[in-house]
Amino acid sequence: MAADDPLQHLVDEVLRGVHGRIEDEVRTMVGRLKEEADAQQAAALQRARTEAEADARDLVAAALADAARRTEEALTRSREEAAQAVNSARAEAARAAAAEIAEAQSRERQAELAGAERLLEAIRTFDHARSLSEVLHLLADKAAEVAARVAVLTVEGGRLKSWRMVGFPAELSSTGFETELDDEDLLGAAIRSGQACTTSSLWGVKTPTFVQLSEGRVGFAVPLEVGGQIVGVLYADDNEDTDPARKVPSAWPEVVELLARHAARCLQALTAARIVEALAGSSREATEEHAT
Repeated sequence: MAADDPLQHLVDEVLRGVHGRIEDEVRTMVGRLKEEADAQQAAALQRARTEAEADARDLVAAALADAARRTEEALTRSREEAAQAVNSARAEAARAAAAEIAEAQSRERQAELAGAERLLEAIRTFDHARSLSEVLHLLADKAAEVAARVAVLTVEGGRLKSWRMVGFPAELSSTGFETELDDEDLLGAAIRSGQACTTSSLWGVKTPTFVQLSEGRVGFAVPLEVGGQIVGVLYADDNEDTDPARKVPSAWPEVVELLARHAARCLQALTAARIVEALAGSSREATEEHAT
């Protein structure tokens, strides 16, 4: 067929048109397919992302729940351990307190027994005294075992004369002294009333002239009565007492008063015995003279 054949030319034109339309349709179809593929891919990616996020949320929620459970379990164990520790500490503290109380009670009981034994021994010592001066010396020494300072004074008319002093300055204890009986001071109040007196129980009472009493300390005086007459007075105090041995018994004024009263009874008994001896001697003399 000749190159310039009109039929061929027409066929070629038709084919070119068909090819063009086909190419357009193919391109259109490819575009739509690409768009659909892109859309499907985007949808698939979105679904995958959504599922991944959901899975991640589930994992996070599960992890949080597990962490919360573990934390609660740890807290529960901590509370139980803390409660056990507290109970154990309380029990140990209770045992320690009970042991301390028991030990304190034991020490107190031993101290009471020791104080009672010392008091009993002192009373026995008084009972074996054979003279008035020995009784007064014993009174000062035994009272000084429970009080910081002690002074035994005798009453001679309207004056007081020191007999024995313990715990006072050496220059005062060694030389002794005499002083006028002052009704306004502690010693005068005890002698006047015939009763034990303390600086804490008498408002405005003066301390004796030879005493310098620190603030917060107590002065104590007990009269010594023999046959209805006051023959002496015992003074004691706890001024600046630092000796732990005198902390027991703590009620030292009561012990001092008991010692003073028993000493007075011993003085009275010895005085009565001397009177009896004197009367017996006079009776023997009278009998002998009558016989001659």
